Amino acid sequence: MVDIRLDFIGTDPRQATDFMNRKASSGDLGKGVVSASVGLDLVTRGIADRFFRLQKISAEDQIVWAGGRDPADPRIRAELIYKARPLNGIWAVAPYLHNGSVPTLRDLLKPAADRPKVFFRGYDLYDPIDVGFVSQGPEAQRTGTRLDVTSKSGGNQGHEFGTDLLAKDKDALLEYLKTL
Repeated sequence: MVDIRLDFIGTDPRQATDFMNRKASSGDLGKGVVSASVGLDLVTRGIADRFFRLQKISAEDQIVWAGGRDPADPRIRAELIYKARPLNGIWAVAPYLHNGSVPTLRDLLKPAADRPKVFFRGYDLYDPIDVGFVSQGPEAQRTGTRLDVTSKSGGNQGHEFGTDLLAKDKDALLEYLKTL
């Protein structure tokens, strides 16, 4: 996976900032209150350190595994980033973006201002033209859950890549993405 900085993609930062600022009590497992990002870092660092040690992976190779960045560098943990998922099977994982705020890939290829502001997630009728699941209409409303992108952490702004493509090029891109 690739780390994508929020300022580069222009996305809604609330989900990442909420996570970075979340606090939790360690209860019987420890003492005090820790932030979710620190707790996650401790767990993942422990797992990664054990894996690297068992596999005898050198410090130099660990940097390669971390995308060319030193995994011990504390500045990495302070960045607001989302992990970009692989595109394999992208046609089958709607709705899109880190928070599911865009119902179809065709909607993702529209400028953010033109994307649906309210739609229904959870209806399992696949839309092969727009590449996603049907998210409007009586059956989508009956079986789905309403999403309003103006709700907290629901924003679908940013991600303007490909929005200026010609319609025929968007169609070709969608057909290609269906093959992955």
